[in-house]
Amino acid sequence: METLLSNPAQAGAAFMRGGISAVFPGRAPLASLSVPEAAALAPMPYHDPVFSERMLRLHLDTTTDEASRRPELVAAHLDLLAPFLLSSARLEVLHPACGPGLIAEAMVRAGWEVKRYVGVDIGPATVRHARDHAPPGFDYRHGDARDLEQLVPERDFGLAMLTYETLNLFAHADLRELLARVGDMLVDGGIFVAECRGPLAGTIDQRRVHRYPKGSLFADGPHVILDEWATIGSPPTVVVRRMTVLGSSRERPEVYHSVIWSYSIGELSGMFEEAGFDIVDVLAVPEAASDVPDAVGNVFVVGRRRNRPA
Repeated sequence: METLLSNPAQAGAAFMRGGISAVFPGRAPLASLSVPEAAALAPMPYHDPVFSERMLRLHLDTTTDEASRRPELVAAHLDLLAPFLLSSARLEVLHPACGPGLIAEAMVRAGWEVKRYVGVDIGPATVRHARDHAPPGFDYRHGDARDLEQLVPERDFGLAMLTYETLNLFAHADLRELLARVGDMLVDGGIFVAECRGPLAGTIDQRRVHRYPKGSLFADGPHVILDEWATIGSPPTVVVRRMTVLGSSRERPEVYHSVIWSYSIGELSGMFEEAGFDIVDVLAVPEAASDVPDAVGNVFVVGRRRNRPA
């Protein structure tokens, strides 16, 4: 094992032949995890300052859709959603997990007369960039969308957005709680748009090797990533991705996990309705190919806040 770890190229070849146990004897394959074990894995460190700086670089890379979307794609998404978003009684926007503010900037470029905008994001570098480039009246707050009620005490928003497939990072109970909070913060008739990864076409049990000569989201400098995917649960409930980062300058590998919860449109419709929303439409997201193997394309789920009892 020591020989393999000191030679990432050989480790990658062994990984592709025999799986992770060929490099790390005794490490359990992802597919052996239970759903509760998968849910208990440490999430991606979006809050970490160093990781956040690398994440910001990826957000601002206009050649990829791996974090934010390319500018032309953001514009196409807003054009698609405009009939719903601009129908809101008031263009006052709540945007949990807003990223570096690129969608807000696109709204301004499109001529939308946004009266109020509050974005929340967990990445310190992301929020710093958004604040540095914020149009007048746009407010960015640093924190976890799970703490939305404390971060945003204001109410009476006309529009809420959950973009970048953030919805699929929430387990069922957490998602129900977030939807309920958003429903409480919107006016009657307010619009809520959430981007969701498409359902899986089947189960996943794949591995890949990625070689980065100049750095990636997970490390600076040359390194190799052993990338594993597995579907856990039946019917498919969650997709787990494990990325093991190896490099010649590293004393020990770093391991990252991404837990992606799979939701059917039927499940989401039920959750939206519980939170006080009527589903208005489900729209295919233009060109938003998922990085999850065998996944169908992403969708926008559009809901309207029902009128509260008098």
